[in-house]
Amino acid sequence: MGSSAAPQPTYTQAEVDRQIQIPRLVFVTRCLNIAMCTLMGVVAILELLKSPSASAGILSVYLLMFSCLLCCFEVHLKVIAMKIANNFGFLFSPIGRICFLIFIGIICFSFKTLVGYIGGGCMCGNAIFNGYVLFKYPEVYEVNTMHAGGSTLDLPSSMLLLFVFVICFCYSVNSTHQSYRSL
Repeated sequence: MGSSAAPQPTYTQAEVDRQIQIPRLVFVTRCLNIAMCTLMGVVAILELLKSPSASAGILSVYLLMFSCLLCCFEVHLKVIAMKIANNFGFLFSPIGRICFLIFIGIICFSFKTLVGYIGGGCMCGNAIFNGYVLFKYPEVYEVNTMHAGGSTLDLPSSMLLLFVFVICFCYSVNSTHQSYRSL
């Protein structure tokens, strides 16, 4: 009796090329995000050291915390990834991550300094690149979710958390605007 082997699937050259590109794109995206975390940390510390008001100092602390959060997300250690997935699940969805990166860029723009504009522009450019990668190659999203053990927040919960971030940001910007107006 002959053994009947299952037929091997055939892949086109485009599918093979796509599968080869995925790990490279994951690596490039991760390195770019970590570089942006470093840049945001530098912007936050510079602005904190020369902040003229308490609200600018608070925005600097927010920026530093958010850049640390993004860095921890990109490290992908199992324990950290699971905690981030449980508390900041929006980072694991393409729209949530893009909104978060743009949010960080807007915080940089609110400093109204050259360093803030450079940092904000780089972060918004990074958000566009992340969006391109996540929507053109959805497999990258699956790789990120796999590192968290598949335990990410559902979309409504993660969007609620992102909404809280936006409210805090709007309050901080309003406070900053009021302090500049009183000068």
